[in-house]
Amino acid sequence: MALEDITRALKLSPDEAKEDLTALVSRGRLRPLEGGRRYIHQDMFRAALKQVDREMMAMHEQAGLAAGFQNSQIVKATKLDIEVVEEITRELLQRGKLTLLHGGRMRHSEFRGGLSREDMRLVTLIEKMHTDELFKSPIKSEIVKELGKPEKKVKALLQWLIQMGSLVPLTPDLALHVDAVMEAERRLVRHVLKGGSVSPIEFKDIIGASRKYVIPLLEYFDKKGVTRREDNVRVLADGWQSKVYEETLEEQE
Repeated sequence: MALEDITRALKLSPDEAKEDLTALVSRGRLRPLEGGRRYIHQDMFRAALKQVDREMMAMHEQAGLAAGFQNSQIVKATKLDIEVVEEITRELLQRGKLTLLHGGRMRHSEFRGGLSREDMRLVTLIEKMHTDELFKSPIKSEIVKELGKPEKKVKALLQWLIQMGSLVPLTPDLALHVDAVMEAERRLVRHVLKGGSVSPIEFKDIIGASRKYVIPLLEYFDKKGVTRREDNVRVLADGWQSKVYEETLEEQE
């Protein structure tokens, strides 16, 4: 219920209602949502939490190669309000019942399915193609040719690796392993902190890659909020420290 609806129903002033609601929250009977703009009874919250827990396992079973789900997908499956689902997934993440994946997707920690033995073999091969030489990853058509599998199948397996956070998509046809992106980010930040900026040609030398990888990587860091383009060079964007991997920050300490 919204705070306004509660005050209206009880014929209390907002301050009076807030006092009573705070007391109920402290006793564990109510749970605030949206910073106290709405409230849900703890019993109903527990029931909704069990529903989300159960429904996510069912979603995994039905979803094939989907590694995880967004809150919006959980709302659609459970018919619960988005604010309730957001609070529940936060709680389940804290309990370790969910794992946060790339792009805000969440995976139930108890789910062990999703890939057949053959799928796992192919996923392992695809990941190896991206780790053999970090800055020379194959494009999708090259992976299809190498594996001798249908493009639809390869695309699904690539998407699974992206959702699991192993690969980072740069273009619709090109992804790099997360280790490569982290290493490129460390080198990029180190160079810009020393020299003030970096050009595509300099970045090409820094990571030892061709333009095929350099430009998509620089554009990725722009979108991520690490860098900002000024003419033909990149400088660090405002607040870049909150956008980089922890390992990149640790290197600067």
